[in-house]
Amino acid sequence: MPKIVDKVQMRQRIVESAFRCFADRGYHASTMAHVALAAGLAKGTVYLYFDSKDALTTALVAHIFAGYEAEVAAFDRDHDTLEEFLAGLQASLWRNPAGDRATLVFFEVLGPSLAIPQARAIVGAFFGQMAQRVGRQIARLQNLGQITPHIDPYVTARALSALLDGLVTHRALFEIPETDYAAQCSAVITVFASGLKRS
Repeated sequence: MPKIVDKVQMRQRIVESAFRCFADRGYHASTMAHVALAAGLAKGTVYLYFDSKDALTTALVAHIFAGYEAEVAAFDRDHDTLEEFLAGLQASLWRNPAGDRATLVFFEVLGPSLAIPQARAIVGAFFGQMAQRVGRQIARLQNLGQITPHIDPYVTARALSALLDGLVTHRALFEIPETDYAAQCSAVITVFASGLKRS
């Protein structure tokens, strides 16, 4: 009787093997054969699930950003005060140390993957959704009289998303010590808060 293969689990196994392979060898030095070896599979089996390195890269980007999405979703709740909102932002800047490795691998893959329209769309959609969530919170707090009405909530949220992403990225890329990272986060939140407060 032939062995029944769970296709979803097999795709996940290959994607996770690609993550390890790209982390260890680098994106450009890794081939589909290397990924197959890391997964303990024949190269032909990998090609049954991903017909090219671009397709596998797109799946890996989707996998990485699904993890980021889960982290961001934890922040997606209504806040009634500016202080609650800022505390939520501060909390969102702290992550599992494994996230730093994912960030490093993502940057290894980012350059080449942004040439792939499907991968670029995944990254763009993530940051667009994050800005929408934060923008909704800013608009809500404007309606509650907690935040100045003189800013566009969605433009502000998009700028803030880029700023927070920069903090997280620098932490991973440059191995910033936790005390320095905490001070940087506090400084950004303080400056941001001063621009949001009603005068």
